[in-house]
Amino acid sequence: MAYSPFPVQVKAHRALLVDGYKRAVLYWSRRTGKTAWSMQQLMMSCMMNQGPHHIVFKEYQQAENVAWNQYLHLIPKGLIKETNKSTLTVTFNYFTGKVKLPISKGSCKTIDGELQHFDDCDCLVLEPDYNKPPASIRFLGSDKADSHRGGESYGMIFDEYQDQDHYGWDFVYRQFLYTTGGWAVFMGTAKADDAWIELLENAEMSYIESIKEGHEREYGDWFFSKATWRENPLIKPEIIEADRKQAELEGKMGAFLQETELIPFTLQGAVYPMYSKKTHHISAEDIPKEGTNYIALDFGFGPGHPLAACFIRITRDDIWYQWDEIHGEGLQLDDVIAEIHSKMGGRSLAGIVADSARPDLIDYMASKGLPMIPAPKAQNSVLSGITLMSKRFRPKIQIMGEPKPNYFIDTFNCPGTHYDLTHYRYKETKEGKLQQENPDKKFDDAPDALRYLQLWFKFGFKKDDKLPQNSLLKGMNSYGLL
Repeated sequence: MAYSPFPVQVKAHRALLVDGYKRAVLYWSRRTGKTAWSMQQLMMSCMMNQGPHHIVFKEYQQAENVAWNQYLHLIPKGLIKETNKSTLTVTFNYFTGKVKLPISKGSCKTIDGELQHFDDCDCLVLEPDYNKPPASIRFLGSDKADSHRGGESYGMIFDEYQDQDHYGWDFVYRQFLYTTGGWAVFMGTAKADDAWIELLENAEMSYIESIKEGHEREYGDWFFSKATWRENPLIKPEIIEADRKQAELEGKMGAFLQETELIPFTLQGAVYPMYSKKTHHISAEDIPKEGTNYIALDFGFGPGHPLAACFIRITRDDIWYQWDEIHGEGLQLDDVIAEIHSKMGGRSLAGIVADSARPDLIDYMASKGLPMIPAPKAQNSVLSGITLMSKRFRPKIQIMGEPKPNYFIDTFNCPGTHYDLTHYRYKETKEGKLQQENPDKKFDDAPDALRYLQLWFKFGFKKDDKLPQNSLLKGMNSYGLL
């Protein structure tokens, strides 16, 4: 095969064909060789696993009118037994003999037209089963997923999966692999799609766990690869730099960064770009049992602005652990109070730092015996609070071990907060331009609550401000200590 894969491509091939991974996400930008990789992966797998293989596109029309012609010419004609345009299927001849794959590490090579083998040979010995049909590749459109029920596959590639309806995989194609134990690859580039971003985060976390020392490969392990044009040695950096400058002049940096550098446009405008599930997630069992408990509270208002209560445990080294939340619209305050008592379960609560713009609600909650603390507000308090929280989210260098932030969150138990933090962004004024002032008033409820708590620890409470009658703050100093 006339295919010389880049190192990032070799690693992805070997992960699925040699190292035992059955699921993979390839988060590759444009011009990283996704098309060539896909066909080579399918052909190599067809040699190793005699049976049906599939590549799935967003729509059948795309598979029929574009992909069929784009991909078909990448398959050597001598390998093809027949093609069927009506079913978009390529059927191979039976593979026989000894083949050196592009991912082989041995020193075998072709001399005078013949493959010569050496002691370190790791070539693939092909012994077909003539009682079974030969291997094949079929092109599918996920918009026709229901018509594909009942199939099976030894390997599947989902092309540009960030644009696909996940219904196809969730309800149909997953079952294709049950009888074969085959592999599935989800390929895509940057896009601000919640389901796609969640898949990226979960796959990367799984891969990190899978390569830890002592971990034995499991069927549920995911391989994850992230690559940009820099992985392609055929691309000259000066061409990319010229394109970047042109995009900047045209006010289209958003599109350039998303398609070329794998930076989704929402991340470009993110208020907290340092926040991510990979960096800040912590499992419930790893959250310290000891610490001082606070609740950060934003009351919310109207449709689209839920009440957000963040349950924070703070340890002696000033690390915040968010272990729970209340996050929802239309909640009755009495029900919220009852849920706070239920979640605390008898634990000591140092204070509830709440939005001081609602003194009526603060007074009401204080009258029910809760330790209410009005959040300090002043000119530029929004930007000040964002700056302080940004520092908390940023990983800090440790004397020992990897850098770590001063905020962790159990994202499984706090999905509302996680969603808000990943969607809270600055206003867009025109294409590629972001207004670096106060953020957009969307998905700001949990971030506002956290900001109130951070401002309280930084600035304390002004003595001339009115306190709720039952507030514990009467016995605290300006640093929130009793």
